[in-house]
Amino acid sequence: MPIHILSAISPPSTTLKQIQSILPDFFWGWREDKKKYHWSSWKNLSLPYDEGGIGVRQMSDICQAFQFKHWWIFRTKQTLWGDFLRAKYCQRSNPISKKWDTGESQAWKLLMRNKHRVEKHIQWKIRNGSSSFWWDNWLGIGSLAQFTTTSHRFDNETIADFTTNGQWNVDKLNQIAPQIHLHKILSTHLQLQHTSTDQAVWNLNANGLFTISSAWDIIREKRTKTKFNSYTWNRNIPFKCSFLLWRTIRGKIPTNEKLASFGIEPSECYCCHSPGADTIDHIFNSGNLAKNVWKFFAIPLGIPTDFLPLRSMIMSLCKLLENCIHDSKVTPVQWIKPPENWVKLNTDGSALNNPGSIGAGGVLRNHMGELLLAFSIPLGEGTNDQAEVEAALFGLTWCAQLNYNKVILEVDSQLLVDCFLNKKIIPWSISSQMQRLQQLSSNFPQIKCIHTLREANFVADTLSKHSHQLTSQMIYFNTQQLPKTAATYLQQDMAGMASFRRRKLKRIKEPP
Repeated sequence: MPIHILSAISPPSTTLKQIQSILPDFFWGWREDKKKYHWSSWKNLSLPYDEGGIGVRQMSDICQAFQFKHWWIFRTKQTLWGDFLRAKYCQRSNPISKKWDTGESQAWKLLMRNKHRVEKHIQWKIRNGSSSFWWDNWLGIGSLAQFTTTSHRFDNETIADFTTNGQWNVDKLNQIAPQIHLHKILSTHLQLQHTSTDQAVWNLNANGLFTISSAWDIIREKRTKTKFNSYTWNRNIPFKCSFLLWRTIRGKIPTNEKLASFGIEPSECYCCHSPGADTIDHIFNSGNLAKNVWKFFAIPLGIPTDFLPLRSMIMSLCKLLENCIHDSKVTPVQWIKPPENWVKLNTDGSALNNPGSIGAGGVLRNHMGELLLAFSIPLGEGTNDQAEVEAALFGLTWCAQLNYNKVILEVDSQLLVDCFLNKKIIPWSISSQMQRLQQLSSNFPQIKCIHTLREANFVADTLSKHSHQLTSQMIYFNTQQLPKTAATYLQQDMAGMASFRRRKLKRIKEPP
């Protein structure tokens, strides 16, 4: 069904309900101009596979996702439609501070209804400071106006108005800004670029771009994810087979047992020709035909078939497939010493959760593999990607202070290498850190950034994990100061010993 019209208009709720009633009728089908029985509600079907649905979506949720897109376009793009609405309704005040009044257009009403839910996921990256200081979410905590008792409805000050010569105007901030967030404001790194305006990012996507699917995901009803639900579906299995299994597990099949509850006389069981015997368990588990099928497929795999409920039989089969022993590829991996007159900086980031508590570690060595410097620093809260970039930043800062001119930065994050070499669009969450990293690297006469496997980066990996046990940064200048595990890996690298990387292949070595 084409839904592109929803990107332009929002149908009335009555129209949506009529469309919504047509969809299940079409799905379950008709017989002799009569609707077939709906064995499950459309609400229960309109869920992702792993939450117990069949992967379809509610039309009302899709419609609201497009309404979210309308607000995103209105806030982040310069369009004729947006200019008209701003001129009509927001001549003096910020649109976030506005409320819908009787007599205003239906389009504006829908924008006002959804704005607060959408604004939570719009974050502004500072470029030239053109964002609203009070109303735009540039600090990552929402609008600052909500943390003050003073009304800033008609206050259109920008971030640039609170800066002087590219730095924060501390006196003005002390007088006006919310005191509880003053430290966070002052710790925000400023690098004003007068040629480009502030950039809006959609913080639900790594690339910062708005998508209907991400908006739908925050609108829709969510249910508990279970592994059993995901076992039901596979791209290599036809939909009708997976749907039959879905219905069987939930008792949504017209067996005699079910039809009797509708007042219909039981018919003969097709698999054993006994009247009234075709329950779901009988057809798929305990009947003669079912037993023969299970005996043929399950017994050779070691699955007991007697006295087990159907659901347990299916779970046993799925777990058995998970326990297949796959072939593995073993690759020797070795840390390579840098050329003479070069130093090599290995760094790594660690996150207990993503996002969660993060830390960084790194080691700087000369062409003999001897330790020049190592560090382990806790970084607070963040993501794994942020920890990777901060580790590289910290290490290169020390290289600059120690006047090393030929530096090889070696990391096990392919994302960091691709962003450093401008081979990939930088995710918005690390854009400011990557900008600082690239500016810092431009100060070195010769610098390389290369990727390595984790098995060749064990020293930095150990130091980054050690950071979670620290409350302040630790700098090491000799091997005796290092944690024991890191010192062991360092000696292994100096001796040229290889580690082994094992990777599971798709090919099955031993069936269960």
